[in-house]
Amino acid sequence: IEAALTALRPPLTDAGGCNEGFLREDALLVVVFITDEEDDHETPETSCNGNVEPGSPGEPATWFQDLIAVKGGDESKIVVVSLVGPDAATGQMCPALDKCNGGVVGAEVATRILELTRMFTYGFIGPVCEDFGPTFQESIAVIKTACDEFGNVG
Repeated sequence: IEAALTALRPPLTDAGGCNEGFLREDALLVVVFITDEEDDHETPETSCNGNVEPGSPGEPATWFQDLIAVKGGDESKIVVVSLVGPDAATGQMCPALDKCNGGVVGAEVATRILELTRMFTYGFIGPVCEDFGPTFQESIAVIKTACDEFGNVG
């Protein structure tokens, strides 16, 4: 989350910045998160190896406000697509990721990313542990609806 927010704000979006011109008033912003882990701060007590593994600072409500701010305060101009380890509320589950034992199959439930995505009118959640093709096809319907609501642009 922190990387996305950094990419969408000054100085990267300023004149001469590497993302100059990326954000446009006449376009939707589609943010895509793909991860098999939760974006959280691990402490020595919760880490596999006793090390601190930093996640994004802040909480979903703050991230939501920060994303809206980059589009001038208009939440309807943003689509968030999250391919993550979903929870049972989505009707989709991934096998648990056992990263402490070198596991590479499955996913952690991305509680904070799920919470953020659900805050958006145009939020889409899909499982990271399945074929992305059908999942992206489903997400296109959400993006199209947002585009239709956005209206004609120049």
